[in-house]
Amino acid sequence: MESIEDLSFAESNNSVIAEQEPPWNINLLLNKSYTLYHCTPLYNFNNGKIKNYTNELKEYMLSKETTIGCDNDEQDEFKEFNGGKIEEVKISWINLTGWSGALNKPLGVKILFKSNGRRKEQESLIVILPSIQNEVSLSNSEFTKYPLLLVKALQSTTEIFFEWFQSRFDCRVCRFIIQPYHLRQFVEIWSKLMFSNLDSIEDDFCKISKSIELTYKIPNIDDINNLTVSLSFEDVKRICQGKMNHTGSQEISGILEEIEDHLFRSLHLKLSLIVLIKVGLNSFYVSNDGKLKLFHVPHDDHEQLMIKILEQFIELAEM
Repeated sequence: MESIEDLSFAESNNSVIAEQEPPWNINLLLNKSYTLYHCTPLYNFNNGKIKNYTNELKEYMLSKETTIGCDNDEQDEFKEFNGGKIEEVKISWINLTGWSGALNKPLGVKILFKSNGRRKEQESLIVILPSIQNEVSLSNSEFTKYPLLLVKALQSTTEIFFEWFQSRFDCRVCRFIIQPYHLRQFVEIWSKLMFSNLDSIEDDFCKISKSIELTYKIPNIDDINNLTVSLSFEDVKRICQGKMNHTGSQEISGILEEIEDHLFRSLHLKLSLIVLIKVGLNSFYVSNDGKLKLFHVPHDDHEQLMIKILEQFIELAEM
């Protein structure tokens, strides 16, 4: 089997030069807005052929580079244009300390495109996350589960990558739409991860943590589509503490219902009767249309927290 190594391709004097760099880590994923996709199992994927896949993708992207779009910064839309070139295509493993999946590791795909007349390159990033189920039945199979893709890319770059990816591995990639009850579930999971040991959460951490935002869809009311409620991290901690003191349990559960009850008592808003469509927490933002952003959390177990959050999205993608 070929050795597994990262490969970087740079265009210089019409030649392709291979360069190696340190493996990517959790920092690559942070502070970026992604669109989520789920994917059927990959056929005949081989961990030892990352070099081959990089070469194949590079060649395919070069053949399509005249159709790659460019951001319209003023309108925040995609538009087509003529001129430009692929500067770099890279496929690399992403090293996440404590990753649960023993069979496969996360993969990253980075594509740099430079258009004529623009100084800055357009960077596209696709993160391909494997199953964490470690199914023995698939360990000797011709199929490999990579059920979740995080995509931050130009629309046309995304389409070209998916054309190659689906053709190469005989798979199907679709938008990942998240149901409201799954958003509620993410709040519960986050609260258990964040508040499992309330005494260890220092006041300084509460002060610098992002506010918690919950956005609900309001039906059948003219001129008002959504309602967003914001609470400080310290307020949420107090609500958790109050619930635990009331129940006498050290288990965190039903925190979203407790928050909604608190808001009903304070503002007379019955939020449980309308639909939750967006959740913004101190570590991630997610919406029902499959948009995700991960944030750095100034916490000793930051990487483990991010991994557990990603694992929840993977589990949901495999349902």
